[in-house]
Amino acid sequence: CAQMASTAQDYGCSILWGADGRQSQHADQAERTLELCRHFVHSKVAGVFFAPIELVEGQDAVNKTVVETLSAAGIPVVLLDRDYVAYPERSRFDLVGIDNRRVGYTITHHLFQRGCKRVIFVARERSASTIDARVAGFMEAVVKDAGTFDSKLVQRCDPRDLKHLAKVLANLKPDGIVCGNDVTAGQLMHSLDQLDVDVPEDVRVAGIDDVKYAELLRVPLTTMRQPCS
Repeated sequence: CAQMASTAQDYGCSILWGADGRQSQHADQAERTLELCRHFVHSKVAGVFFAPIELVEGQDAVNKTVVETLSAAGIPVVLLDRDYVAYPERSRFDLVGIDNRRVGYTITHHLFQRGCKRVIFVARERSASTIDARVAGFMEAVVKDAGTFDSKLVQRCDPRDLKHLAKVLANLKPDGIVCGNDVTAGQLMHSLDQLDVDVPEDVRVAGIDDVKYAELLRVPLTTMRQPCS
């Protein structure tokens, strides 16, 4: 953020921050996003960096409305981290992000290299298109390292749902779990603790992003770092 602000100043511009990461915790995120969009149009900003919202009902329609509204007002849009259309489709807007498919492959292959024989992928419902790309990479690694792929290996669920998680463990018997991101991985590890499943003795867990709090978990989280500087 500081680097973006400094660069903007070098070009005689300033940056208006519309929201911070805490916004995702609000139930009214969709409406807040639309309000910010209207505010930016009214303010006649020179451009918008937009990270499409996720994990909320109606997110696809909201994201589409935002980019169409900004475009109609002649405001350039650059997407951050993810596209607003479903993977593997791509919108016409520039996007700043990582190769999520390669990341999904790499972290999954790492678990197989560490001795895992049956790896599953856990992600929350209504996740962004980045998660679908990571799932695609996961599938490739499973086919290469295990020889076959079963759609049940991808679980879209709440990692805090102990009943569902216990059923998944009993039915699939994974010895490795790749999570869509570090938030999901952290929640999953807490759930595994409650189910008396030892990490990493019973099952290895890996995340993606390398967020700061990952090292504060009871067992340091294996993760793929997403550079944000």
